Amino acid sequence: MDCKEFRDIVTDLFDKDVDPSTKAKCERHMGECSECKKYYEDMLAAAEALRPKYSPVAENKETGSSLPMPHSSLFKVAASLVGILMLSGIALAAYHAKSAGQAVIEPLSIHAMPKITKAEWDRYMKLLDEKGEPTDTTGYGDLTVYKDLYGCSCSWYCGGSVKSVAASSHLQRIGAFSYEAGNAHDFNHETVWATKGKGIGESLTYTFEGGCPRITKVKILSGHVKNEEIWRANSRVKRLRMYCDGKPIATLALQDSRTLQTFNVGTLGYNDSTKPDWTLRFEILDVYPGTRYDDTVIAELYFDGIDVH
Repeated sequence: MDCKEFRDIVTDLFDKDVDPSTKAKCERHMGECSECKKYYEDMLAAAEALRPKYSPVAENKETGSSLPMPHSSLFKVAASLVGILMLSGIALAAYHAKSAGQAVIEPLSIHAMPKITKAEWDRYMKLLDEKGEPTDTTGYGDLTVYKDLYGCSCSWYCGGSVKSVAASSHLQRIGAFSYEAGNAHDFNHETVWATKGKGIGESLTYTFEGGCPRITKVKILSGHVKNEEIWRANSRVKRLRMYCDGKPIATLALQDSRTLQTFNVGTLGYNDSTKPDWTLRFEILDVYPGTRYDDTVIAELYFDGIDVH
């Protein structure tokens, strides 16, 4: 059983009359795939939250009488509804409800860092310009990050922009290397914002003009992603609390991987020049510890959205 097949039939597990072989296959797959196991657990929690406290009335087509729907039927209906919402990417507070009351958002997509350096990417692009056709990219790995940061394709930034980026604090300059807030939004994966020490409670604040196109996604390169060794040496963000104009709206749960992680955050902003400036703040709640340094690092935190093309 693969992940797609599992997610297609997972709601059957909420039926007390589920076929034993189907149940066994799903349980075996969850034992091998932590992501699908988490998917099932999230669906289970959300279905419990959405299930009505009282059974709606269902008509018996054979007798014409009205009877309460069975407990298992209600649960499967709730689970099916959650499945539809999860597959469509709707941010539902009940889906990841926590004690603080904000949604916990998992990555919508994850892309590994390319297997080539930025210098090799530059050589690749030069050859592309000279030949007018792609060169062999075997062994380059996933190039999504470099295309996102250094490519020329259309994006939210064709019309959107960040007015300013500020940090609650940052590590002091060491020789030629700075660690200021702006490094987290300079479209250079080799420069970083770094906190003083572990960084719990430290934050980045992005300010936007009212007329700025609306934001729907947050993209994060967590850690010093320049290479594997330095990425492991420094601490990486585990959880970020996200605030819109000072109000907490969600927690972003990052995987501990040297990757670009994209989060669907709903629709934020105005796209209305008559509106005032507004802000998004990202507060560090927890980190993955580094092997050598306590300082927590974010290489890039940037955005995608709508209202541009």
